Amino acid sequence: GFDGKGGLGYGVMYCVDKKWWDHWEKYVGWEWTEGTSLEYSKRSRKRPHEISTEKLLDRSSDSIIPGTLGSYEIMKDNLKKDVNYVLVPSAVWDILYELYGG
Repeated sequence: GFDGKGGLGYGVMYCVDKKWWDHWEKYVGWEWTEGTSLEYSKRSRKRPHEISTEKLLDRSSDSIIPGTLGSYEIMKDNLKKDVNYVLVPSAVWDILYELYGG
């Protein structure tokens, strides 16, 4: 995650599909590098589609876990952070969801 600790102890973090995130980075023309510095790159003109976590979810059991901040769905077992998904703080998720829907 952005905090370098995977969001542990920093509140709720949201998973974003890494392919979607990579596309979004190209669209806005920047990316995070080691140590959370920004690097500017050539922009893509193609706007990202709706943000979705569907590719990350385990639909074999349709399990939903109730929680104090809503419900949580089970992710697939074989996923790796920064390979299959990235973690973003809730404020970032809210903005991405507002801009791109889902």
